[in-house]
Amino acid sequence: MPNGMGERIEKHLYAKGFRLPEIRAILKAQLLLCGTSVLVGVSTVWLTLWPLSFAVGVILATFSFYSLARFIQQVILRTYTRQMLLGLLFRFYVRLMLTGLILFGLIIKLRVPSSALVAGFATCMATMLVGILFRRAERKIKEA
Repeated sequence: MPNGMGERIEKHLYAKGFRLPEIRAILKAQLLLCGTSVLVGVSTVWLTLWPLSFAVGVILATFSFYSLARFIQQVILRTYTRQMLLGLLFRFYVRLMLTGLILFGLIIKLRVPSSALVAGFATCMATMLVGILFRRAERKIKEA
């Protein structure tokens, strides 16, 4: 992906209210990975269904991560209230239910390979891990 795409995504995320650079960087990487996996999945759909299923898993994971990151950002930057906790729990369970229904439809009704969906979901954890390791390495370089 060209660097300009990353900058545009970062500007868009900032305009959407993502003020913390750490969250914005991880979310940007996940969005770039999502776009790349969708392009690869769509372009190779005539070979096998696995890349497209992987892309669907990445899309679902990115949607969940985006929603969670947005809410966590609001919790960090605002004062804590009980309504925030209730909002977090409500959104979490609604998102979990929607994701479960979508996965049920994909696996049971459409017979999509579940291993591809799980691998797509795992990209979110991998992106966070890489983001954290990158931040630590960057911090050590600045200290040296």
